[in-house]
Amino acid sequence: SPILTALKQFFGDLKNKHILEVGFRLPLFLNYLKKQGAITYGIDNKPRVIKKKLWRMPVEKLNKTFLKENKNKFHAIIERITLSRLYDECHVLEAGKPRFKDKWKILSNLYNLLKPRGLLILQDDRGTIFTEAQFAKIGFKKIMKETPLIFKDKNGKHLGWNVLVVYQKVKVQRIKNPSRSKLRGIF
Repeated sequence: SPILTALKQFFGDLKNKHILEVGFRLPLFLNYLKKQGAITYGIDNKPRVIKKKLWRMPVEKLNKTFLKENKNKFHAIIERITLSRLYDECHVLEAGKPRFKDKWKILSNLYNLLKPRGLLILQDDRGTIFTEAQFAKIGFKKIMKETPLIFKDKNGKHLGWNVLVVYQKVKVQRIKNPSRSKLRGIF
């Protein structure tokens, strides 16, 4: 897994690292990380499994209790395909609006859940719905540029592609709400 490779590159050993997967659906990758020594968690708006440390909730609407109990807790947050699916062009055409209302809230929630210098690892087939400026304004610094991933079966048949990128939480002056500031045009 490219995500596992990135985690090991930045952390080395995963033992006792708190890792949250957003959009886990089934916790297969989380179970694998647990076998590597990580302490794993997951949130998803429509999970197929709900149990301890696996919650049903959307990333843009995390409840206050969850945010308070998990502030600065995670060494890494993994998102695979989730962010681009939140802004699905077909949904916009059909429903006339995106699946979420506040892009800033999504990045702000992720920022608040990460430990200082924690990693946000994104793997997606459509890029991201956020700009580089939006990541920077919230407090993320890109530490691994977009790396294309080509997936093939054992016979070499092309199965698809993704892009992997890693951001790190860095200290910045926090902006309460970009829509009420000079940053209105950024979000």
